[in-house]
Amino acid sequence: MWGIEVFYRYVEATHLKNYDVPYDPSLIVIVAAELDAYQPREGITALPDIWPGSEIRYIKHAGHVSSYLFKQDVFRQAIYDAMDKMSEKYPSKLSL
Repeated sequence: MWGIEVFYRYVEATHLKNYDVPYDPSLIVIVAAELDAYQPREGITALPDIWPGSEIRYIKHAGHVSSYLFKQDVFRQAIYDAMDKMSEKYPSKLSL
């Protein structure tokens, strides 16, 4: 039942091009694994083309699961950096 066709239909359904562009894509920091087998980069629209102005960072020599398990610091840093971008660009929108 779970053939390659089903897998690729699922990947296609989760692709960001199927969703609206965020209000300000320049605030987005995308983290992707260089060796990600779940989210292939070949033959699909590149994420920065879908969300123009967004930033993409690749975790070198890592796959989907290993990035999540062993590179959480990279994901945290991307969140911090995105929040810094937001506070610099929209200081009046934040109320801490």
